[in-house]
Amino acid sequence: MKLRKLKILVVDDDREFRRLLVSTLSNEGMIVSEANCGLDAIKSLSKNAVDLVLSDVQMPRGNGYELLAEIKKISPTLPVILMTGSLAIITPEKTVGAIAVLEKPLDLRSLAETVLGICRETAG
Repeated sequence: MKLRKLKILVVDDDREFRRLLVSTLSNEGMIVSEANCGLDAIKSLSKNAVDLVLSDVQMPRGNGYELLAEIKKISPTLPVILMTGSLAIITPEKTVGAIAVLEKPLDLRSLAETVLGICRETAG
């Protein structure tokens, strides 16, 4: 039986970092789409279903907290991982609903394993 490929949405305003994440996850066999801000991510999600959203926290035009809140309104079970350059700026009340918060720089070798593990946990 062939498993379907995981669909991931990567959201980050840093184009080079976003492309690095897209490349890393794509190389692991995932189907990855991208958005440069929270507003574009919501537009993408209205057109395309995904299995997980990986989003930066600090972005213009819809930050990660706003994106998380909007996702939880429209798709409460969709797993969201937030990324930040500093865990010191993260407050628990703003991250309610996020399945994980990762600090940049990310360990790209373990990122795909983390994403896959979360998708497995939330699917079953």
